[in-house]
Amino acid sequence: MNIRKILVLFASISLLLALILTGCPAGGSPTPTQATPTPSQGTPTPSQGTPTPTSSAPTQQELSFNCLSPRGIALPVQIKSLAERLTLPLDGKTIFIVQGEADPVIMPALYEIAQEKLPKVTWNYYNPTSGFGPLTADATTLTAADAVIRGVGW
Repeated sequence: MNIRKILVLFASISLLLALILTGCPAGGSPTPTQATPTPSQGTPTPSQGTPTPTSSAPTQQELSFNCLSPRGIALPVQIKSLAERLTLPLDGKTIFIVQGEADPVIMPALYEIAQEKLPKVTWNYYNPTSGFGPLTADATTLTAADAVIRGVGW
């Protein structure tokens, strides 16, 4: 093994041990925060008058550190089942094509092709004002539509 690799490995292990031994909690900000002094360090309390210097007072202020977890914060996920398939034929159904975050060329083209291929289906094209629309369709769309095709650009 190269001596540089050994030194980097040793430095990494010693840093991890230092973090573990200082009791660095998961979460929080990585900036140092001052520890609040205790009454024995000369801070006045309501029952005391003026602070009296003590011989055990530290010469440096004690610092504590909050660290971020490298795993991040996992958000809860709500699992939903897929919608049921439409019964065929689609004649007389109302289907919304929602632009969403998709490319602004693809969804209008899909709308035109769908009208040509399935003329007996009522097609409605909806382009929300924001590039990032809501996660679910609005109440009007849900009551009027038999199906929704939503463009997602991720």
